[in-house]
Amino acid sequence: AFGVRFECGIGLDIGTCVVGQAGHPLQRQLMVIGDSVNRASRIEEQTKSLGTPVLASREFFDHAAPFLEAGPSCLASLQGWG
Repeated sequence: AFGVRFECGIGLDIGTCVVGQAGHPLQRQLMVIGDSVNRASRIEEQTKSLGTPVLASREFFDHAAPFLEAGPSCLASLQGWG
């Protein structure tokens, strides 16, 4: 309707993280931190170059496979990660 295309990428990972309120008492924000959050962010970055809206780590897929219908898999290097 506005002549603008909106695209969104989703990166999925599984692991331990810390969830809580952070910041100034007048402007608290819900924060999530941890390695799994950082990996999910790097995976989401790969959606752009691979041209797919959703990507998941092998760990996430192995855990959720009974509940998913997946497309083709690929190997991707995550920037700044192992």
